[in-house]
Amino acid sequence: MRALAVLLLAVPAFADASLRAHPPRVLCSLQRTECFGWCPAYKVTIWSDGKLEYRGFNWVQTYRAATRIDPAQVQALMDAFETANFFSMRGTKRGDKDMGWVILQYRRGDRHKRLVSRDGPPYGPPWALAEAVNRIVDIDRFIGPASLRMEPVAPPR
Repeated sequence: MRALAVLLLAVPAFADASLRAHPPRVLCSLQRTECFGWCPAYKVTIWSDGKLEYRGFNWVQTYRAATRIDPAQVQALMDAFETANFFSMRGTKRGDKDMGWVILQYRRGDRHKRLVSRDGPPYGPPWALAEAVNRIVDIDRFIGPASLRMEPVAPPR
């Protein structure tokens, strides 16, 4: 009976040790900055275990949220970054000053890259990848439809 009690106490300790050996890491993030209009400004960070952290800055419906995405969405994000050949992608620093910026980060194994580019369709691959991230994580549930973003609302303090 005593051996059984020791075994039952050891199982949770072993499980905790295995979680510490492979802690979740930030997989990717997307940040969009303000433009000279009603562009939503926000940052979404996705962890390898599906944790999603959202922070809205301006022209958004929600200012803070934390949730989870399912493993299929995590895989879809990895596929999107790999298909876009993110580690070879270049940002665009010049362009229409009316447009905001898109900042993408991605980590695969020991490789990590941060890319800054002008935001909008004329600026090609970075914009297209940002749009793919938005679709995969369903960003509209946080930023809301454009019709609700036309009037600025002060963020909570």
